[in-house]
Amino acid sequence: METDAQTPADRPAPPSLTPAAPATSPGQPPAKLADTILQRPSHAPDWRTLLAVFAAAAALRAALCGLSLWRGELTLMQFAAIRDGDQYLALIQAWLGNFEPLHALGADTAAYAQRLLLSPLYPALAALAHGGLDLPLAVAALVPNWLFAGFTAALSARVFNDRRVGWAVAILTPSFLLTSVLISTEATCLLFSLLALDLARRERSSHAVLAGIALGLAGLGRPVALFAAMGLFVMALASGRARRGAAIGLVAAAVYALGMLTVQWRFGSVLDSVSAYAQADAAYGSGGLLAAPFTSLLHTPGAYNVPAWKVAYIYAHVAAVLLACVWMLWDIDAASARDGSRRFVIAAALWLWGNTLFVLCVGDRWGFDEFHRFITPALPPLLWALRSLLPGGRRLWGTWLWAPIAVASLGLAYFGLADGFDNVRAQMPASPAAVTQPVAPATPESGPQMNADEPR
Repeated sequence: METDAQTPADRPAPPSLTPAAPATSPGQPPAKLADTILQRPSHAPDWRTLLAVFAAAAALRAALCGLSLWRGELTLMQFAAIRDGDQYLALIQAWLGNFEPLHALGADTAAYAQRLLLSPLYPALAALAHGGLDLPLAVAALVPNWLFAGFTAALSARVFNDRRVGWAVAILTPSFLLTSVLISTEATCLLFSLLALDLARRERSSHAVLAGIALGLAGLGRPVALFAAMGLFVMALASGRARRGAAIGLVAAAVYALGMLTVQWRFGSVLDSVSAYAQADAAYGSGGLLAAPFTSLLHTPGAYNVPAWKVAYIYAHVAAVLLACVWMLWDIDAASARDGSRRFVIAAALWLWGNTLFVLCVGDRWGFDEFHRFITPALPPLLWALRSLLPGGRRLWGTWLWAPIAVASLGLAYFGLADGFDNVRAQMPASPAAVTQPVAPATPESGPQMNADEPR
């Protein structure tokens, strides 16, 4: 009888990466990576699945927004201002030449907002939507992020050739659902990182150029795209295409440099953004950006009044990430070197391992408080490594098992959002006018929260 349960055999022999190599004639070169990695295993998505994954991801975020507006009695502008949203809204308007909302935040908050310019792509795109398409500010700031999250989920299913991964990215984690319903940068970084990886394994020279452009945009989305880039370059080297990898790197560097020069032109010194991270007490100024691995995870629960539920919540994420890192070793061993899939698995593993090592070394209390968020830039390879634990087998009812998981994820995300409703209502007038009052950022003295503001 066919069931959706996955056996241990699913781990050492993932069907998505062990397709039979096409027969070749004597003297014919081995099968190309692009020809074999996307063979259709039992969990491969078709176009209907990709469309459903995209729609589910976007709709889930719209539902979370609607629930928050209803239960929190918020306007859409107030919702957009939650967390660092007021600073993002001011930066979006500054991109269009209106610096008045940024100055209205106050000198200290405006200086602290400079750190957001290290990830300038999403605010710039939102400014384009607001100014170019004449969309209301809150709509231009929020809705593109929901769409990017949908594209990220669908592209995850396509790149990893597994619909379970697509559904998982659409619904999990509660932290990614929470951040991508607000103004944030994770979905933008993930979308262009996945696009770069997908393009890089294709054959044409034009694909290499497009992969470099996508990789540069991913870096402008969030600098931690570096870890996806690391995997991409190793994949190129392992394929014997060092020149192709170098070309992708040069194009990516040029795109990133152009983006940061644009930031320099509009806002002044980019170094101010680095200083905001390094020196602001609300960021890493009180404890340092980096520390020895696990320092924050082990020190923070005892040093601060952290509730037991949050300790369990964070440590569950830590256990899942470490398990995924170990299982990646088995996937590398199981993948076929002949058809090129092993190179792809190594690239995905380096993406996951690099980001995980960085997160384990994040200092101050943020390495603990925001661990569940900091793992998001490597969410697709993380969930792919854990795919044997995910529902969504061959039968249709297996996919519907995601429905209760989506409800639980939405509930946890709403719980994290609701903590900031009173704050934004008190400090921002319920009107569609531009933000004129800053929303106080979280500090160590304010006590830990499930999804406390983090230095983005």
